[in-house]
Amino acid sequence: MPPAPAFGSDELTFEIAENYWMAALRDIPFSDYSSHPLAMQAADELTALHQAATAERFGACGSQKELAPTSAGQITPELLFRGLTPGDRTGPYISQFLLQPVPFGAQGYEQKNRTIKRGKDFMTTWSEWLNVQNGAGRDYESSDYDPDLHFLRNGRDLAYWVRVDVLFQAYFNACLIMLQGSDLAASVPGGIGAPSAVLNPYRMASDAAASLGRMPMQQGFGTLGGPGHIGMLCEVAALALKAVWFQKWYVHLRFRPEVYAARIERARQAPGSFNLPVALINSQAVQHAVAAQGNALLPMAFPEGSPMHPAYGAGHATVAGACVTILKALFDTTAAYPDPMHVSIVDGKDTLVDYAGAPLTIEGELNKLANNVSLGRNIAGVHWRSDGTYSLNLGEEVAIALLKTYAYSYSEVDAGTPVFQFTRFNGQPEVIRRGDFNS
Repeated sequence: MPPAPAFGSDELTFEIAENYWMAALRDIPFSDYSSHPLAMQAADELTALHQAATAERFGACGSQKELAPTSAGQITPELLFRGLTPGDRTGPYISQFLLQPVPFGAQGYEQKNRTIKRGKDFMTTWSEWLNVQNGAGRDYESSDYDPDLHFLRNGRDLAYWVRVDVLFQAYFNACLIMLQGSDLAASVPGGIGAPSAVLNPYRMASDAAASLGRMPMQQGFGTLGGPGHIGMLCEVAALALKAVWFQKWYVHLRFRPEVYAARIERARQAPGSFNLPVALINSQAVQHAVAAQGNALLPMAFPEGSPMHPAYGAGHATVAGACVTILKALFDTTAAYPDPMHVSIVDGKDTLVDYAGAPLTIEGELNKLANNVSLGRNIAGVHWRSDGTYSLNLGEEVAIALLKTYAYSYSEVDAGTPVFQFTRFNGQPEVIRRGDFNS
């Protein structure tokens, strides 16, 4: 992973401003961003800060690079807090894999979630901030919880989801959704029936597959079949977590956004402290927090604040990058996502309704899923954008190494034969052949 943005840099100014705006917009439905005045204000300020940050990081080629998604150089309200990977800019903010029912064997369930009431932010006073830094144990009170279950409507819902998820839960669910109704699993209600990958030697669907020398009278199971797929997700999640822990502790030791925000507050009280940019201290993002709570501390979604380990890389994002890469390699994800939905809120009630916008692909929704989880941690206040961006790439590399290892072991294909193919997060194609493990 490259070095994280430097203290006081334009890139860090952009990132902490985005964190402040994420906190300010936690209770605004994602579907309202395009018309909400606060989202418009956030988009305008972040556009200007993004331009300075890209010029600093990328120099003369900054106009061709992005740290966050833009349209004609602008961060529009519709693009707020989205990722950079193919598919992220299209359709509803929340991935279909976090909305659609999960066909969990005989116990399938809809994805309505427990969440926290509006306005429940934490660490907005010095005493509370200091107690957390000193290790005080905190948790939500029973009165903090919304009594109803909800689809993921806004940043607060997503922040709570990524606080309590089993670390590879989102991708396990996505795998179940794709498996059910496919050629790889027994049929139960639900699921989208994503076909197995085109290169899977057990793919059974077509004359084209037969002409490639596939095995239509056999079926994958522990290898290149449903149980094998689930096992690979478990395996790569553990490997990704170990890889990112090395980055956190042995390489980068990056501080959390809550720490930088405290420095900003001190600099407000004693101008010149920490040599922070005046433009940051006077930014609309910071001033919005000051107006709301009397100081520039970052309003945190978690009562305990950030995890007690360094920020960079991000565990959630690395696991996301690894697991989504495995899923893209194991399934044919080029097809349209069937019967997509989005969250509609009428009279305060949220329901799923048909989505009729630009077409969504399975691959795009998997990429979006990875960024929903990664950026959900930013919305909670515990991570920076670059934590997620570069950790997705780290997880992708972990997954590619594992795929090469598996490909080397397969007796179903000859040496040098392509076994896996998928599109990387940067949009470039990747092909893994049996024997690449040695290279």
